Amino acid sequence: MKLFFDENLGTALPESVQALRVCRATCVVHIWRDLINDEGKSVDDLTWMRFAAENSYMAISADTAILDSESERQTLIEAGLGVVFLTSGTEYAADVMAWILRRREWLKTLYDSEPRPFAWRTSLRGRARRDPRV
Repeated sequence: MKLFFDENLGTALPESVQALRVCRATCVVHIWRDLINDEGKSVDDLTWMRFAAENSYMAISADTAILDSESERQTLIEAGLGVVFLTSGTEYAADVMAWILRRREWLKTLYDSEPRPFAWRTSLRGRARRDPRV
């Protein structure tokens, strides 16, 4: 399973998720900071979404505004990207890390079996539901 974490989840989370490899969870993580542009700024949403899709990542993001933006939602669809949007509870990397560990099998099933593009919305403690716009 290859996961791409949007920068809106903070800087501590990707490093924490790297620890999943030590825990024998099959997870390859891409850190958004690897996509810094020449001016030292992060790339825009359209760029990272295309990058993630082209490299077979499933994205994890807290930026549900992507679904409300016509151009961003269309890019997600055209690129064939799968995204899980965390709708609350993302303030602490440890909470998101615990969620990933609890939901690892579900995430792996999405990664392996869910036709792309897709967008799922969930809180860290709630039920997931697929967004019908994607």
